[in-house]
Amino acid sequence: MKNPILPLALLVIVVACNEEKDVTPIKDVVPSKDVTPTKTTLLTVRVDASFPTETIDDWIVVHSEDGEVLAFESFETNSVVVLETEKTVNGNITTTQIRHSKVSNFDMYSVESHTDIQKGKTIVLDSYSITPLSKTGELNVSISNVNAIDQQALSSRVGSGGSSSWSSDTNILEMNTSTYPGVTKYVVSIDDGSALKYKILDNVKPNDNYSFSFLDMSQFDNTITFNFPTSPHATLFISGSDPDPSLELNRYVLLAHYNFDTHSELRAGYLNSMTNYTTRLAMTYPDYGLEYMNVGSIPNPNIVWPSKSDFSITSSNIDNFKASASKPFIWRLSTWSFLDGQNNLSWNVYGPSDQHVIGELPSEIVSQFPALAFSKLTYNSTVFFTEAMSYEDYINSDFAGEPVTQGTRLGIRILAK
Repeated sequence: MKNPILPLALLVIVVACNEEKDVTPIKDVVPSKDVTPTKTTLLTVRVDASFPTETIDDWIVVHSEDGEVLAFESFETNSVVVLETEKTVNGNITTTQIRHSKVSNFDMYSVESHTDIQKGKTIVLDSYSITPLSKTGELNVSISNVNAIDQQALSSRVGSGGSSSWSSDTNILEMNTSTYPGVTKYVVSIDDGSALKYKILDNVKPNDNYSFSFLDMSQFDNTITFNFPTSPHATLFISGSDPDPSLELNRYVLLAHYNFDTHSELRAGYLNSMTNYTTRLAMTYPDYGLEYMNVGSIPNPNIVWPSKSDFSITSSNIDNFKASASKPFIWRLSTWSFLDGQNNLSWNVYGPSDQHVIGELPSEIVSQFPALAFSKLTYNSTVFFTEAMSYEDYINSDFAGEPVTQGTRLGIRILAK
């Protein structure tokens, strides 16, 4: 006999299962929230209104310490550019400033990289410039009894320029330079190999002519002698200023020795009537050079020159530069270049250590200016400054385009092999 209750029981079970399935709760879906990525300010660039505008393209690129491009921006005069990144940045940064201009359809590139810059730094791009004066005429000077010429200079506070000629038959030195409005004082200096002398010409007028003898010229108030390893090419340049602070153009050339002759010493002369001297001395050798500069007072000529054996280059690639220095230095300047029939590029890299890593520039820039590719660069030299202002002070003045500040700078330039 069939059990009449069974179908009803099955029906109840099926309904119960369906009801249980239907009442299963649906979980709430939480809507996603938009999260703004955190940005790190790498560099703030304030471009002064006086910054030169003759260039066509100007860029600032920021790399990390390991060479990764973090940000890049173009910039213009009288602007503020803030470079930021969403990437994690450990350590300091490297900044690269690119300036591109055209001269007679020739592409000129000036590039400067500064390594080991603290991220978040604000830099000011400025320019130190002086309005030139218009020429009013010429000054002609003839000096007799000049038995030889080791150096000669004819200068006003506007600077030196013009031409000169000397005849061994007559022992007469002829010199010529320009005159300017309001400029009436000129300085003549001559070193004939036996004596270093000068003469001041006052109340000079346009197209004046002066004649006198070397024998009648005066000894400098202060004369010092620089000694250095014998060099086939030594140069010495000295300038000084009039004490009058109101003069905008104020730089007399007191000595300009650029002869290609062998020296192991050079005389330098200074006048008590002038101030704010600049002394530049440089010597070249087959694979290195020595450089000295002093700004301010009369320098101490007893210089301890750096030794070539203490410095060498182990990797001259701009993207992975390495040097070896057994003696301490303050900072260094390494240079690369590229020159062909269309492009002229110079690239300076500054840093306080003996190595750096710089990645390629952004493809957006290199594709537009192929001359900036690392593969085109040739290494030139590195100067290790063993005596100088601090690296921080130097980069601040370098960005600002300031004149060289007072003090001494001594370095050795290691040339490319």
